[in-house]
This record gives sequence, structure tokens and C-alpha cells, in this order.
Amino acid sequence: MEQASSPSPRQPPYQDQDLDIDTRLEELKTRGLEENTAQSVFNDLEGMKENKAWVRNRWIWELIQNAIDAKANEISVQHDNNQMIFKHNGRPFDDKEIFHLIFHGSTKTEDPDTIGRYGSGFLTTHLLSHEVIISGSIRLDNDVTKSLSFSLKRNPDNAKSIAESMHDSWEKFKSSIGEHEKPDYTTFRYLIEDDDSKEVVNSGIEMLNRCAPYVVIFNEKNLCITVQSESTGRITYKVSERCAAEDRPQPHKVVVAKVVDETETTRAYYVAQAAMCAAGVQGKVQVAIPTEFNGAIRL
Repeated sequence: MEQASSPSPRQPPYQDQDLDIDTRLEELKTRGLEENTAQSVFNDLEGMKENKAWVRNRWIWELIQNAIDAKANEISVQHDNNQMIFKHNGRPFDDKEIFHLIFHGSTKTEDPDTIGRYGSGFLTTHLLSHEVIISGSIRLDNDVTKSLSFSLKRNPDNAKSIAESMHDSWEKFKSSIGEHEKPDYTTFRYLIEDDDSKEVVNSGIEMLNRCAPYVVIFNEKNLCITVQSESTGRITYKVSERCAAEDRPQPHKVVVAKVVDETETTRAYYVAQAAMCAAGVQGKVQVAIPTEFNGAIRL
């Protein structure tokens, strides 16, 4: 006669089921956040296409501001051979910045000392190309710095393709950590494949050449900006003369050196600072006035 088998020990109630439910809920939450973010990115890209005339020059200022926020004192913009390369020698990325760079967020409200740092304005750089190759280094939680290099692609077809591209970029970023020797620069490389993109690049570089003297004047870290293109050659802007902050009269003189290939010219600017109140907010404003080459002030 067969003995009845003893009942198996009872599992803690809902243990396995709860684990599965928790995993599924986390996956649903992650997928929902990714889909919402992708839809937001898609809407922003569509809006930029519709208002291209208004935002066509913003891309260069987003990249420059991000470099300045990273405490860079060397910035290079190079356009040749159907590509635009922007690089700077600022501090490495941190993991949060990479996350926001890929998944389109903003850290502005968390750090009042940074103005750009890969918020929604970075999307304007995709007017140059749907794909940007990013290389540089990342500082990890244990204060170890490692290299990174990955492709960030924003396929503008629909929100679903953007979500897939973001996920793919995140995986490529993770697998790239520490694969190469740490570079000295952070680099953004855009492939320029059509005439519209070339026009946007040329327009941004033209504006940068007009405004670069003021950018280096208002930056206190001896910023040097180099611009190189097939049409202008190599141009470098840097401050060659500035009195120490504690010794500055109002207004004070700043001399900017402009080096075109091997030829250097200088121009003096008079810089003044004044208090300002706008919409009930107190602040300060700086104004730089260029002189003529004979030293006379030009208004």
C-alpha cells in the first residue's frame, strides 16, 4: 500500500509573485518614463524644424556654455571634410550629466553655477546632424576617471524610434567606459551630410567669429577660442591684457588678441559694470565697448 506523500512546506505567501510583480512594475515605470521622454524630445525636434530660422544659431552657444560650465579654458570649433568638431578641455562628465545628455533632461535647477550642461537646449545641436559622436572621460562615484566614447542618435521619424535610439546609446555608453586611454579633451563630432546642415554650421561659426571677443572678455578664466573652417582659415581669440580684478577702475581696458593663421592683431575694449534691476530682481550687467585701432572709442 502506497503511503500518501507529505505536503510540501508552504512557501511564504506571495513571495515569488511579489518579486515578479515588483520587477514588472519597475519595467513598466522605466518604459513609461522613456516613452514620455522620447515623446518630449520628438516634440522639441519638430518644433525646432518649424522654427529653424529662430534657433539656427543657438547650437554654438549651447556647446560653448556647456564648455564654460565645465570650467574649460580652451575651446575649439572645427568645420571641414563634412564634419563639425567641437572640443574643450573642461572637467570630465559625471554620471548624472551623461544620463541627462542621453535621456534629455536638465540639471540647471540643481546647480545654480551652471547655465547649460545638457538640458533641452542641447537638442538644438541636432540641427547639424541627427547623430553626434561623443568622446571624453567620466568621473565615477569612487573618484576614478575613465574614458568614454559613444554615438548619440536622434532619429526624428517618430517618438518610438527616438526611444529605441536613446536605449541603444545608453548601452553603447556603458560598454565604452574604460575602453581607451583617457583623452585630454571632451569632443562632440557631428557629420554634416547636406546643404541645410552646412548652412546652419556656417551661420553659427559666422556669429561666433563676431562675438568671440566678447565671450573671452566676459570670461575670467583666460579662455581661448579657436575657430577653423575652410572659408576663414584658423582664427584664435584670447585676452592678451587685463588688469587684476582688485585693481580695476570703472571702466577698465581689456585687450583681445586675434590670431588669423600666423598673423596677430589686437583691439582694446573698455568694460564697465553697473547694477541692474529687472522685474524686481537685482543683478549686475557688464558692457564692453570696442575701440578703433587708433585707440578711439567707437560707439
